[in-house]
Amino acid sequence: MKLSFYFLIVIVTSSCKSIILNTMIKDARVENTTSIKNFQLDHHFDTSNSFIVKADTATAMHWIEKGIATYEIYNKKGELIDFIGTTECGATVFDFFLEGKLDSFNVDSSSTLQKVLSNCYNYQNKPVGKEDLPQTDYYVVVYWEKFTGRKMGYEEHPKFFEDQIKKDTQKKHKITVVKINTDLQESWGMQPKGRMRVKVKVKKDEGDIVFGKLPIKK
Repeated sequence: MKLSFYFLIVIVTSSCKSIILNTMIKDARVENTTSIKNFQLDHHFDTSNSFIVKADTATAMHWIEKGIATYEIYNKKGELIDFIGTTECGATVFDFFLEGKLDSFNVDSSSTLQKVLSNCYNYQNKPVGKEDLPQTDYYVVVYWEKFTGRKMGYEEHPKFFEDQIKKDTQKKHKITVVKINTDLQESWGMQPKGRMRVKVKVKKDEGDIVFGKLPIKK
């Protein structure tokens, strides 16, 4: 079975830099808690508030898709705040947020941070909840995957948010970045050291990302 979905020839990262898909997307390899943590440590990335999503063979592709340059913002109550403007640039949306332009966002109390975290485990393979996070004004949940760019992809997505918050001189809010990895995992029922083929098919200004068969453990 193969799954494909529509994408532009370039993938727009959090910082809105256009990066050619063929240079970013690699085959998705099966990871585990140790390999994900070591990836961050090896590249000197901050591992605080880093978690891995729980999934199985039926939900694996949902999380693989969600991990491609996706982020969400939650308020101190753990309620999702949705951007209601027209821009599709993640950096611009985040600038609005940092500048305190909260009239550009709506609160969605039905979508909560607690629900997100209930689908995750930490680097000790233990369940996590909102109570395990620092008490801050807002939480920025960033989904990421090694196979979408490795070090460069991480710098353009999770680390982008951390850097923007550090550089923010206005400091209108206290913000915690929550990093959730969605790579294929052994714990999802995947074959250790297995991989899923990922191909980028480009035609003119458009392209498809085509995923091969999941490396399900037999």
